[in-house]
Amino acid sequence: MSFDSNQHAPIEAPQIPKHRIEEHCYVSPPPWRVVETDSTLEIQPKQRPDYLQLGCCLAVCFIASPLFGLWGSFVAGSVAGYFFAAFLFVGGICATLIMVILYRIEANCGPWLIVNRDSREMFSPRTNKKCNWANVLQFQGIYGRIGNAHRSSFAELNLVVAIEPAQIHRWPIVGTSSVGAIQELGDKLQIFSGIPFVLEHQES
Repeated sequence: MSFDSNQHAPIEAPQIPKHRIEEHCYVSPPPWRVVETDSTLEIQPKQRPDYLQLGCCLAVCFIASPLFGLWGSFVAGSVAGYFFAAFLFVGGICATLIMVILYRIEANCGPWLIVNRDSREMFSPRTNKKCNWANVLQFQGIYGRIGNAHRSSFAELNLVVAIEPAQIHRWPIVGTSSVGAIQELGDKLQIFSGIPFVLEHQES
């Protein structure tokens, strides 16, 4: 299936804001997965945490806590190590359960975006927003640093829509701390829809 690239040519860059919307949660690894069929592409929440996340929590429970218990018994010669070991064990179990519950809650909220190739529509179930492809100017990726110390990074994907020529809207889709994840997601959307993906650094 061919697409008319002129139909989705982005407007002049100065007219489109290039700052983060700040409606995302910039976490890593990215909490989404892409489900693609012949007619649709969906950005869905992951059903469960990554194995690395679960492994870190369980390592605190079953590796770090026994080590601190041994340290308190044989090295420090006090019961403080046992208390700290118990704290690590309970904390690790609670963190694992909270993580799993949060992922399940997020999964029940539905996809962030559904791109339908047959109807040529974009639909965001979470915000109940819908638009035709003809109104979409681009998928916009924004990345940069947060705060004066510039210690944390962010990357977000937004949908730039022009309902009317003089009214440009940006719909926030997903966010993460990994610019590579946004680049990969944007490339998939561009290949599937033919709508341009533009990755830009946040203007200071």
